[in-house]
Amino acid sequence: MSATGRENTIVPQGSREAYDRRMQRAPRVARAFLSALTAIVRFAIALIMAQSVVGAIVLLGYVYRRMQNHAIAVWTGERFQAPKWLFALESDGGFFHRHTASLWLHLRTGVAASLSLAVLTLPSAVTIALSWYTGWNNSFYKGYEYALVGSLLGVLGIGLGMLLMTYLPYAQARHATTGEWRLLFSWRQNLQLISMHPFANLALPIIYFATGLLVAGARGLLTFAPQWRALQGAVEADPGQFLTNWYFYWSVPFILLLFVAKRVGARLYASAIIKGLQNRRIAHGELHDAERYYIRGALAIADTTKPSGGFATLIRALWPVLLWLPLFAALYIQQFIHFIGAWGWLNHPIVWLPVLF
Repeated sequence: MSATGRENTIVPQGSREAYDRRMQRAPRVARAFLSALTAIVRFAIALIMAQSVVGAIVLLGYVYRRMQNHAIAVWTGERFQAPKWLFALESDGGFFHRHTASLWLHLRTGVAASLSLAVLTLPSAVTIALSWYTGWNNSFYKGYEYALVGSLLGVLGIGLGMLLMTYLPYAQARHATTGEWRLLFSWRQNLQLISMHPFANLALPIIYFATGLLVAGARGLLTFAPQWRALQGAVEADPGQFLTNWYFYWSVPFILLLFVAKRVGARLYASAIIKGLQNRRIAHGELHDAERYYIRGALAIADTTKPSGGFATLIRALWPVLLWLPLFAALYIQQFIHFIGAWGWLNHPIVWLPVLF
């Protein structure tokens, strides 16, 4: 059990040592083969989960546990087993628990994460959707006296979205690591953490934009698929099966980028806490119990804090906000090329539920 009172992804000391002994006894080639096979199987399950909304909720829980692993590894240097999809990490408990504990943990974590993210992300997403529908209705009915409504809603929604994306990776990593949904809305503390890496944070909009381009390609290129000679036969033979296969194959690079984006966010968050403690910008009393538990070796240097400088902190945290604009531009272009309805505005797979369609 973790300091938060719930199971986490750290391998218990005895289990980790037993696992290490078994792996050390195996030949090097066998170890490499087993590790690669395990990674492939876990990735294949992630692909399957990404093909439905319910599966995406479970996948989101799995991604949160991976983020927890990455953050705690930064603090402790511990070795971890990757999250399992089905089996419990420990061998105690009944048969059902041992063979389904991880799956139910992913589901519970995914449901909590999806609800919390919805509260945080839907205001900007709904505003952007309203701007799109208002703009098209205005053009169709020639209501030129209302021409600014759609544009202003779009500017407002994109502005809110860019601020959100500057804030979200750290807040999401903190939620994933501690299991405390309230920390997703701890605005002052999270902005303080974001300000610790004013330049390293530039990696986040780049990775998210690359993922946004891939999502735009997966959705937008469907418009041209029936015109491609190589795909015409498959489209005409069974359009439904073609669509299923299309999203499945596009999910392969998407899942890879999803894992990379969340790993970078989790490691930046974890190192920001260490940096804040070292610079005395963060006091250990401000941390969550789980954070204090895993960073206990660094707490002695953080009994007092320097004045944080609210405005300077805000500038250091939010100055890259405009770099998130291409992510929203890619979304608008994709919807213009191939409109997939309100769901396309409400759910960006890299932001909320990791499902492409």
